Amino acid sequence: MAQVQAGVAETPLVDRISAAIGVCLAGRLLRCSNVSIRTRIALAFIIVSLTFVGVTYALHVLVDSMASSLEVIAERDTATMAVSDRIQTSLLTQARALRSYARSGDVRHLDVLRREELRAPALIEDAARVTGDGEPKALVADLRARLLVHHVRERRRLSALASAGHEEAALASAERMELHVDRALALAQRLMSLARERSLSHGAQGGLTADRAHDVAVAATPAIAALAFVLSSLLALSILRPLNRMLKGVEAVRRGDLSVRTGLDRRDELGQFSAALDSTLDRLAFEREELENANGHLEREHRRAEDELELARLVQLRLLPEPTLRAKEYELAALLRPAGFVGGDFYHFLPRPWGVRVFVGDVAGKGVPAALTMASSLALVSQPRMEDAGPRQLLRKLNDSLIGNIELGPTPFVTAVVVEWEPATGTLRYSTAGHPLPVLCRDGRAESLPGNPAMPLGLYENVEFGQEQAVLAPGERLAVFTDGLTDLKTPKGERLGLEPLLAALLSSPGLRGPALVEAVADSLEAGSTGRQDDETLVVLEAL
Repeated sequence: MAQVQAGVAETPLVDRISAAIGVCLAGRLLRCSNVSIRTRIALAFIIVSLTFVGVTYALHVLVDSMASSLEVIAERDTATMAVSDRIQTSLLTQARALRSYARSGDVRHLDVLRREELRAPALIEDAARVTGDGEPKALVADLRARLLVHHVRERRRLSALASAGHEEAALASAERMELHVDRALALAQRLMSLARERSLSHGAQGGLTADRAHDVAVAATPAIAALAFVLSSLLALSILRPLNRMLKGVEAVRRGDLSVRTGLDRRDELGQFSAALDSTLDRLAFEREELENANGHLEREHRRAEDELELARLVQLRLLPEPTLRAKEYELAALLRPAGFVGGDFYHFLPRPWGVRVFVGDVAGKGVPAALTMASSLALVSQPRMEDAGPRQLLRKLNDSLIGNIELGPTPFVTAVVVEWEPATGTLRYSTAGHPLPVLCRDGRAESLPGNPAMPLGLYENVEFGQEQAVLAPGERLAVFTDGLTDLKTPKGERLGLEPLLAALLSSPGLRGPALVEAVADSLEAGSTGRQDDETLVVLEAL
């Protein structure tokens, strides 16, 4: 500190005046708006850096001296701690192997002891090479005796006993060996502790050298801090004032006011930024006006599209028969929930003198394309020429008609199921085309009817469809559905499957008709992430 003060006192008066003039000129340049910000920052950096060079050089000499004197000691301490850690790791591995052997009696755990025994000489030699005299040397000697003599002798005894099948004697030997391991582990931990204590002691000695460097830095810090404060204040004022003005403009823009302008008359970077910002605001104001006009047009088009889709939904619903059909012998109830405004699912009821026929179809896909094919398929099913056809004949005729009129819609195929029921005999005839099989509920059980679904409709010509037969007695019910109900996703992303549908059909024995189909569909959707496909459920109740 005295040397620094003496150096300041010996500074010539001319040099002090020159330094003061230099600071004044630097301050003038830092406040000048015609000088670029990069130039002003560079000037401030150069002035502070030149002042800082002397102090940095002194600190560098002291730090180099400290580093050179402590580097060798630090390397030895680090190596000692590293080899101690390796010895502890080896001992812990052996302890775990001994405990595992004691629990299971598996001699394979003794192989670990043999492997670690082979590593021990190298570890002891490494420890002897890096440790110093005194207590560390004695600890290494003790470790050498335990690991290379007592430990080896006991391990061999343990292996011999275990191989000979003397289980009790082997377990006793394992306990003695574990005591050896624990004592050796304590020695290794003590060696680690000594190395850490010596490292801390040498760190404290280095701290004394660092304190001397700190004294030099403290002596020059006030002058450097004052110079840096003056230069940074001038530089900050020359930047912050226009920045505050621009920030107020940006805040107004954030509130939605695009009419604000910064208008800075400067030739530095801030002036360039201000001009660019004002130009951007002009463009944003124009684009916002254009966007508002476009949004208004899009909203009108969106409302018109929704109105058209709603009209299409109403038209599609009117194509379907009434969702309920009641007769003396049966009651039919249907539910159809499209995934969007319109969909590809459909159903058809046809009362006949001998009973009733139910048709359920599912067009592949969703939305308007599926709705087009759905309308054409429903029109074909409703034709008079289809009324007298049996289930398999109806599917064959419908398939041939779709093959010839596939241009009516872009969707490539349709799945379908046809069910005919004669109340007088209870006979149930059904045929499927790539569609889920109907479910029969009787005697408190619900299960799919047997059958082998054929190919979907509209794919290939001359397809032969099978026909199955069952019995539906009074008090029993038949459910026909589309895969929109079974393909619902659980919160975990898994497919819901058939079992929840069967459970829902059995969980509402007191419900019938529309109340039943609504309750079943609501129960399935409640356990899922929501509707993703068209859903259709038709229940035939035999009275």
